[in-house]
Amino acid sequence: KLGRDNLLIYLKDPNPQHFLIIVKNNFEKNKFVNDIKANTDTIDTGVPFDSKMKEWVKYFLKRKKISIDESYLNDYIHAYGDNITNVVHEIEKEDLRLYGKDHTLSIHSINRQYYPWHLQDSIGKKNNSLSQAVLDSLFSYGTSVNLVIFFLFHLFKNLFDKNFFNNNQSINFGINKIISSRISIYDTKYSNNEIENIIISLRDIDWYSKNTTLNIRNILHCLLVNICRGYYE
Repeated sequence: KLGRDNLLIYLKDPNPQHFLIIVKNNFEKNKFVNDIKANTDTIDTGVPFDSKMKEWVKYFLKRKKISIDESYLNDYIHAYGDNITNVVHEIEKEDLRLYGKDHTLSIHSINRQYYPWHLQDSIGKKNNSLSQAVLDSLFSYGTSVNLVIFFLFHLFKNLFDKNFFNNNQSINFGINKIISSRISIYDTKYSNNEIENIIISLRDIDWYSKNTTLNIRNILHCLLVNICRGYYE
């Protein structure tokens, strides 16, 4: 408590010779964070909305005087779109060799890094093939089964709260602002009964992960298949 108070006091009258950078890795809000934001300049470094990704990539390519066919650009964004830098870097690297030639970008040969919110988005839309690819990526990059369960649970918990309590303002814990903006889209894919049954299944899988030697990764893959096929209706 004292450390927090001292930080807020300093931020109100900082030393102009010093630069202080404070990093917050999630989107949950609280009074302390709001007090910091009130006395600092903030920059959102999260991955941009999908609709903005292409716009930013085009901007940087234009600055680098790189031209690329629109269809190829879509492929690069799909394959490397975990952040803008990756997309631009890969296009820049391949531009001289590939641009203007007849080629196909092999999406399945690329080990793209996905993040938990990508899984929330794909399963929210009941896209099984993408959900399976995202889950494999999460595991290959070291995401634990418990963290996967956590993010899946909070997606469906937010859907549950929206439907049963009609409280949209509570929809922010465990999901970022991209997922929050799409809750209404996901909601059209699920019935109330389905949401409840999925939450129960996630609770059971969480218990299995802590109390048995079952292969939870395989169980999670099966869970995604069942969700997308409407098994929990």
